[in-house]
Amino acid sequence: MSCRRPPHLIATITRVSDGDTVTATDARSTKLRIRLLGIDAPEIAHGNKPGQPFGEEARQYLDYLIGGKIVQVERTAPTSTSGSWPCSGMARSTSTC
Repeated sequence: MSCRRPPHLIATITRVSDGDTVTATDARSTKLRIRLLGIDAPEIAHGNKPGQPFGEEARQYLDYLIGGKIVQVERTAPTSTSGSWPCSGMARSTSTC
């Protein structure tokens, strides 16, 4: 018997890193780094490396859309070597507010 992660889970978005990467916490308080599949957002500045045009705006808009919300995350591939969870999307909020 193998120990596999479920194909989807419910999590709360705790941080939006950039326009296509977020951090979420599941019901067991496990911290998940999630990359959105099919989204090619401009990069934001990191250290001495300058960001791309509209990178910060992309991050702010994703934060506006899902920051702090409870979402359903659908896993589309095995966990990557960077430790992130590639996902097909997270626009479906489980809250009704």
